Amino acid sequence: MSNKLSGIYSALDSGNNKQALKLCNALLTKKKDENTYIVKVLKAITLFKLGENEEAIKCADEIAFIGHYNQTLLSNLNYFYKSVHQGYKMTKVYEASVKAYPKNEHLSEGLFLEYAKVRDYKQQQQIILDLQKNFPSHQHSLWYLMTIISMVHDNPSSPLFVGLSQKLAEKLVEEGKIKTSEHLHMYETVLDIQGKTSEHLNIIKGKLGELYSVPTERLKILGDLNQKLGNHQEAANNYSEILTKYEPDEWSCYMGYFDNIWSLNDISKIDDAKQLIQNIQSQQTGKHLLRGPLLAEIEIYYRLLTAATNPANIDGPVFNKFIELILNYFTKFGTKPVLYSDLKKYLAFIETKKSIEQRKQIMELINKLVSLDKDDINHISQLSNYHKLNRVLGLQLEMSLEESIKIIKEIVEEYQYNTKKFPLAIESERYPGDDLILICHFLLMDQYEKTKQFSLLLESTAIFEFARSISTKNYQFKLYLLSLYFELGAHQLAYDHFKSLSIKNIQWDTLGHLVTDQFVREPTCFTYAINAFEKSAKFYNENQSTADYVAACYQNGCYSKITEIQKFQVKVANSFQKSVYETERQLFNFMLIRHKKLPNATFTASQFVEICKSQISSTQPIDFDCSNEVFNAFSFNHDSTVFDKFNPTSTAIKQIEKQTQGITSLHFENTEKSTLLLQLTYRRQLLNILYLISTQSPIDLNQFNQLLISLESTTTQLNSIISHKIDNLTSISTLNNFKLLNLILSLLKEYNDEKLTQVKELFQLINNEINEIVKVLGDNIRESVVLGNSMNSTSRSSRMVVSSFIEPITWFSFIALLVNSALPGKRAKKKEEYHTIIRTELESLVKQLSDHSSNLSNIINEKLLSKLSLSDDNNNKSTILEILNTQTVAKNVSERSIKSITELQEYLNSMKILLTFSINNTNNPTSA
Repeated sequence: MSNKLSGIYSALDSGNNKQALKLCNALLTKKKDENTYIVKVLKAITLFKLGENEEAIKCADEIAFIGHYNQTLLSNLNYFYKSVHQGYKMTKVYEASVKAYPKNEHLSEGLFLEYAKVRDYKQQQQIILDLQKNFPSHQHSLWYLMTIISMVHDNPSSPLFVGLSQKLAEKLVEEGKIKTSEHLHMYETVLDIQGKTSEHLNIIKGKLGELYSVPTERLKILGDLNQKLGNHQEAANNYSEILTKYEPDEWSCYMGYFDNIWSLNDISKIDDAKQLIQNIQSQQTGKHLLRGPLLAEIEIYYRLLTAATNPANIDGPVFNKFIELILNYFTKFGTKPVLYSDLKKYLAFIETKKSIEQRKQIMELINKLVSLDKDDINHISQLSNYHKLNRVLGLQLEMSLEESIKIIKEIVEEYQYNTKKFPLAIESERYPGDDLILICHFLLMDQYEKTKQFSLLLESTAIFEFARSISTKNYQFKLYLLSLYFELGAHQLAYDHFKSLSIKNIQWDTLGHLVTDQFVREPTCFTYAINAFEKSAKFYNENQSTADYVAACYQNGCYSKITEIQKFQVKVANSFQKSVYETERQLFNFMLIRHKKLPNATFTASQFVEICKSQISSTQPIDFDCSNEVFNAFSFNHDSTVFDKFNPTSTAIKQIEKQTQGITSLHFENTEKSTLLLQLTYRRQLLNILYLISTQSPIDLNQFNQLLISLESTTTQLNSIISHKIDNLTSISTLNNFKLLNLILSLLKEYNDEKLTQVKELFQLINNEINEIVKVLGDNIRESVVLGNSMNSTSRSSRMVVSSFIEPITWFSFIALLVNSALPGKRAKKKEEYHTIIRTELESLVKQLSDHSSNLSNIINEKLLSKLSLSDDNNNKSTILEILNTQTVAKNVSERSIKSITELQEYLNSMKILLTFSINNTNNPTSA
């Protein structure tokens, strides 16, 4: 490397970007040499690191498309364009380079790989044909086959590419170019696409099948193919060979073996299966027992009991043997955390078939297997599994509060004693008895569903906080604390636990929904919402880099992974969560840009406004398409199973009623996909209207009218499935607000008396709707408590005020600003009587809304002065154990709740200023 370049690289590596820029500029002023273009790209990279994105892109574009062969230069360009999310430009870079240096094989391969990254299969095919013609090689032949296979996956209905892939694969076989299992995988894929299972089976049985160096890989493929062809005995033999010779603990092979044995409909074969399992069990020696063989025997008797034809008697010897095997399994593996998931299916069956008394008898037998010695290191693990099995059998649901408290006391005392006796050797591990803490929570929530006593939520929170101080890395504790603190209205405490989870990358796609819906409805969390949106956007942008792995697979011959990676990339690109985050982020920007404030922000109000403006201007309404084509492609990636639960499957159990008032498209809990799509459609339609009225001048009234028709249809559909009155009122009022704007603009364009009458009626209707909304909100705030016997927590009140007043009235402020701008000024000499009527109506409604803001703020203030905090009340002492610091939890919750509604009060107070400003300013809504 040139000494001149090394100085720039050193400056960039050390973060001294200004020095790097200085060095780049100095070299660029000198005479051009072989490093000039590299310096130019390094300057672009430096400008990007300094935040000068537009100048950086312009700098790189100046030299990117003139053709290059220098690999360092091309590598730096690739890094730069990926950094600015314009990786697609590398295809143009390589196109120009191949055109300038057509005999350079490396550049042609680079162009092929760039097309592979962006999945431009047509161009990819053309380039690989040129490569085969100009630079024939074994690798290029394989690349051509993989390209055609990718085209088939992209368009399965094309017989041309399907046939071509078959011919290419057969040609490679004839030429002896299928030399590894990766090569063979492509041939198998071609056969599978065409449904040629028999041919596939013959291939794997033959000499080519020997390319699988690991015997189990080949046997699993044989088992799967034989099963598909109905060769159940052969398939069973394949799986039994794996189990007896290679992997006696491979559960998927046990299931494959049983599926095929049962498909034979021959009772003698079931006896053979029993003998096979007993033989495998007999071969186990030493201390390390395998779970698979013992669990497989339970599975046999489970299948006998649940057979579609002639099932065994549920009260006969088969069931007795079934229970005997479960007890034996508990004896062997009762200390393992995995025992619950192993036995869950079988216990769920028992729960549906046996009475409560019979289930209790089974649990009494299991209880006898639990060590009574507290000083036994295995005691806590066995006790944990006992309670989990007890719960999945549905034996905890009918307990009284007293019975539940008694069990919880015993569990917490056991947990405290055992954790002191046997502390964790490694802090990052979960403590063996941690699941007992979850049992305590479930017991309390069972009682909470019956009584709605918030004190039970406090007790559960205190238990989790106590356990978290011992088992600090247990993410389940953090997840449940997150849920509890949200319910109690202590959003900042919830955020602290969410932050400690340290979710990264794809977890924003799968777990981000746990908090974002709460953050955008809670003023003290608005900063956290901004942060969450930024991190999720970063992940989705970086998903483009996944294509680099496709290129690496081509280069390294890992053909079996190419389709898998491409599917993953498409799944993330079409993520429903991605669309939701993008939509809600922009709606959030439109709301906050008008308030020009953000609590706990590290930047000034003017900086914040510029951030919002930049994000709004960088997106086009086309990005918020609501078409069926877009929605049908969505992938729902959110993880709804992240919380560990041990509930019986036949009984629906509600663990804390979720805050569904104030729906956003971010709300995923217990929601059907069709409803999720409808919520997203509604929010996107709102966003498209906001884009239209804030960026078009003059507004296209025909387009505006079409958007309103769509919004009205969606509003009607959404209100038919949403049960909350306040949400229905809000959506209807919001629709009428936009209708009012459209009608006024139409009236100003072409006056008639009928339209003026409609305008007056709409003003009155909106006024009535707002009055009703405010009445509901006021009553809700008055009834709300931080702690006590009420479902009406302050967190619910705060959410409702944001969703049903602050957000929609912010939208109205856009409307008021536009109407005010369109009307002649108050002192204008040339104005019609209807102008004065509209302005009078507008000012009257604005005053009414301002008064409502003040009234809601006053109601909140009265609540703050009326012993809102109950943290000093002796009733908040734990009724379970003194070691549980329930009073501290209550105090922290009360303080955070007060801070939350105080911030809410500030936003309400600012609404009056915002509304007054809207009818006294004539600027564009997003610039005002």
